[in-house]
Amino acid sequence: MKITTSSDFRKARHTLGLSVAQCASLCNVNERTIRRWETGAGRGDGREPHPSACRLMELALEQATNADTA
Repeated sequence: MKITTSSDFRKARHTLGLSVAQCASLCNVNERTIRRWETGAGRGDGREPHPSACRLMELALEQATNADTA
């Protein structure tokens, strides 16, 4: 799954079963940042999900999928 939007990011977090706090810890940001990314708050103000955080979530999804099939 390619994560590029706020909606994609939120869906990935829910699929992984992560709380906002857990996701914030994984991405090394605070919880407010995760909430802003997921709601798209401040669009055009740098509040879309950061590309590196999106990649982290993609890798976590891949790892979870591989663990399920192993």
